[in-house]
Amino acid sequence: MLAAIVSAFISATIASAVLGHGSGTLFGTLIALPFLVLPGALVVWQARARWFVIWAMISLIASIGWVMVDDPSGFERSLSGWTAVEVSMWTTMSITTTGAWFGAFYLGARPRTADDLDSSLLARRLRRVVRLVIPLAIIAGVFGLFYGQRVYAGSLFLYERRAGGGFLIAFLALMLVPGVIVYRDPRKRWAWLWLVWCLPTAILVLVAMMGFHLFTRGEDMWPLVIVRWVVLMILALLVAGLPLIALITREREPATLPEARVHTS
Repeated sequence: MLAAIVSAFISATIASAVLGHGSGTLFGTLIALPFLVLPGALVVWQARARWFVIWAMISLIASIGWVMVDDPSGFERSLSGWTAVEVSMWTTMSITTTGAWFGAFYLGARPRTADDLDSSLLARRLRRVVRLVIPLAIIAGVFGLFYGQRVYAGSLFLYERRAGGGFLIAFLALMLVPGVIVYRDPRKRWAWLWLVWCLPTAILVLVAMMGFHLFTRGEDMWPLVIVRWVVLMILALLVAGLPLIALITREREPATLPEARVHTS
């Protein structure tokens, strides 16, 4: 909650300094920030999973609204401080949305003992998936910060677009937060939950990465190619790997000695 308040204050300060007072983007930013932060008071009042879920849902709706409604004009994109506005807002949205889901999943998971994890083949396999997708997501997020596409209107160069930027980082983080519960309590029910969770998020990421253009065309650069391949690897692990592991893994029943009986003559 403290991190969300600090990040929101920084976002509002930067947006007010960079954008003009008549800017629709500034107005939308100042409207969205309270919806991102204020529901966190529920968590401060009572740290329960359901309050984290409510905060996460409100924050997600506010984030989607900011992305869809507050599309900056070409003039605002050309401002020297626009990158700072974009980064600060995506940071705030990531902290509130993914942080709230993280808290909800963490409180909903039941920690397993070391003996349970060592004796469970399913637990070891699910934990390997978590250990693999997290560094892949970090790689995609880092390369997504580079410029990955040149945008043209006919033959006229307009601007360069990042290979993913804050949108990709936020949605990758959102897609991976159920990995917290899978790593803490690696059972089949949570693996299936993660699969169901990541399907709509994966569709949003793929739509964003395809980059539809009505009146412009995009010329891909090497960072975008790397990001697309890494994202496809993550989706393959989650959409195909998780159900495969859940279906083919069979836990062995612990060996038990026959019950001893005493016969008396």
